Amino acid sequence: MKKLVSALTVTSMMALSFLVGPPAGFCDANSWDAHMDAGKSFYSQKKFVDAVKEYALAVKDAEEFPANDPRLGTSLNNLALAYDSCQQYDLAEATYKRAIEVKEKTAGADNQALVPTLNNLGQLYLVRKKYALSEDAYKRVLSIVDTTRGTTDPEVAKALNNLAIVYNKEGKRVEAEAALKRALSVVEKNFGPDDGNVIVCLNNLAVLYREGKKLPEAQELYERALAIAQKVYGADSLDTATAYNNLGLVYSRKEDYDQATKHFQQGLDIVNKSKGPESKEASTCLSNLAMLSRLQGNYPEAENSYKQVLAIREKTLGDGSLEVAGTLEDLGNLYCEEEKFELAEPAYKRSLEIRQANLGDNNPLVADAMHNLGEVYRVEGKLVDAEDLGKKVVSIYENAFGPDHPDVANGLNDLALLYREQGKESDAEQSFLRVLRIRQKVSGVSEADIATSMNNLARLYRQEGKYAEAEPLYQQSLAMREKVFGPDSPAVAASLRNYAALLILMHRESEAEAMNKRAEIIENNNSD
Repeated sequence: MKKLVSALTVTSMMALSFLVGPPAGFCDANSWDAHMDAGKSFYSQKKFVDAVKEYALAVKDAEEFPANDPRLGTSLNNLALAYDSCQQYDLAEATYKRAIEVKEKTAGADNQALVPTLNNLGQLYLVRKKYALSEDAYKRVLSIVDTTRGTTDPEVAKALNNLAIVYNKEGKRVEAEAALKRALSVVEKNFGPDDGNVIVCLNNLAVLYREGKKLPEAQELYERALAIAQKVYGADSLDTATAYNNLGLVYSRKEDYDQATKHFQQGLDIVNKSKGPESKEASTCLSNLAMLSRLQGNYPEAENSYKQVLAIREKTLGDGSLEVAGTLEDLGNLYCEEEKFELAEPAYKRSLEIRQANLGDNNPLVADAMHNLGEVYRVEGKLVDAEDLGKKVVSIYENAFGPDHPDVANGLNDLALLYREQGKESDAEQSFLRVLRIRQKVSGVSEADIATSMNNLARLYRQEGKYAEAEPLYQQSLAMREKVFGPDSPAVAASLRNYAALLILMHRESEAEAMNKRAEIIENNNSD
């Protein structure tokens, strides 16, 4: 199940950038101004389809201006941003690229004018999980800013932060850490070691350490952020509450639940005092406390806290907000842990409906919600409904990320398991084969996932009596798991058991017995 963990924290300096054109000059300048103003107004109202229409008309006007007029690049950037917000990602990408080409001709390939559009394109690639392309865009931003503004300009810190986010997504933690440390150094040089801007950099680096399980390093940075927040903004500021919550997250990762509770509660007390107990900020603190109760197995208390969060967010943000959808997903996850699937189903259904209403039917977040609901359907034995959702999940991921993306493989794997459970062996085989091809093809996929794909396909072949096809897959899967997890891991024991079951069917009982004995030894050693 997808798990959402809320935290009062700042993890990014990214922002999508609108561009404002130069003063009107000649040709259809008045018409251009009118369409640009209308587009901006519609966009601010989240009427993105109308914004697309107005910005498209602005582009048409700008195409009649002289060849070196910068307003065409400005119009194209804003049109691309409107496409982006409509989830028309292919159109957005093509339009961003055209905007960049126009700006290169009018301003030069290394001009600061390219930075906002390159940042927008980098963000688009990041959302679509095209990390290599996102990295290229952000690297170019960094190069331009370094050249035009100097290596110690505050804008360099923003560029480094964005690049670090991509590095982290790519699993390039060393590069991400180096970028964030440089960003911190730039900010400290410009603003001093105890400035509020430093807090952002400290938090970003701490998030990297926290996710990388470098908890002492993360704790040290968060404690420094807390000290700065108390000094600069005061003991009862929201920034101080944020720092307490971030420290609480570190303590929860360390399984020091007493300290985690203490820090989350300190954050909540500040928020209640400054914003009120029914504020959206209070709901975030309560959500963290609910997470903590769930981690400790205190499900009744977690459920009560999540319901409080839900009530606050429905009241303050509206019952159709994405934050409400996230809380419903948290509740659904909790119910699934308790095996209360009859309660999880309506929570997931409502979360899905809200996301569809806000994001449309083809957004990856909608696919995530479909996945959760499909898992409940599977457990409840509603296999046809689960299969229908599984197909939609794969289709959405394919449209958003391309046919050979790891998320597509994950969706196909879930679908293949459903096919196998329903006895649709041919469909299952085709899906498992495609999963394996994707995972072997795409860089960054772990050998553990590849081994699981091989094991799944081998098991299907075994069930179909295709023993010759199954055996080499079991052999490769076993070797990979021994390499990744070590020779004495439970995953290796599972592979040995599966392989032994095949060998018995192939009348190779002595080999099977040896494998089962080795598996039993591993299982006994891990029984603690």
